Amino acid sequence: TSMSSFESMSALLPESQWGLETESMHERNYPCHSGIQSYFSAGANMSLSEVSAAAFKRQLYLCMLAQAMERKAAIEMWRTSNVWALLLWQLNEIWPTGGWGSLE
Repeated sequence: TSMSSFESMSALLPESQWGLETESMHERNYPCHSGIQSYFSAGANMSLSEVSAAAFKRQLYLCMLAQAMERKAAIEMWRTSNVWALLLWQLNEIWPTGGWGSLE
């Protein structure tokens, strides 16, 4: 799963809720903590509890990047198993949230 962009999410949230671990974000479907921690936690000073515009932009970007890396790994795994076709049943999101869509 992935979150929507900062431009979409910030328009719907007060500045005090600009962070992945705020109260509003707990209500937005699927968290992306596991993807970020799997791919990026070995990096310097990774905190998902920060609340600011810069932190929220970084958190959302890393969430989207982790989703892309997960999708890449899944496609590569399917190809090694001779699966050469797949159907993305939910390509886009219908509102700014965390979900299964790949596009806003």
